[in-house]
Amino acid sequence: MTRIEHITKMMHHTDFVYEDEYGIFINMNDEWGFASADTPYIPMDEMLEVGRLFSEYGYCGLLYWYSEREGKMKSMFDEINRKVEFVRQEESKNGANS
Repeated sequence: MTRIEHITKMMHHTDFVYEDEYGIFINMNDEWGFASADTPYIPMDEMLEVGRLFSEYGYCGLLYWYSEREGKMKSMFDEINRKVEFVRQEESKNGANS
């Protein structure tokens, strides 16, 4: 089993991701605003990084990844922003993100 296959299998054991014939997506409905239907696609070339963030931070890592991908996007919900900021600070301490 490749590392990407392992990551995909690990994330499939949660309700956070789903896969169809178009690829792998993260279910982020209602995380960034009321009645928002965010389901970001995970490009295969980013799967290792997404898997690392998920392994280290769980769903908070997925929120962080999407926020960063969308130009440090903020949620209208403080709780989501706190989760993203926590991961951002941890990543900064570890030198993974500048």
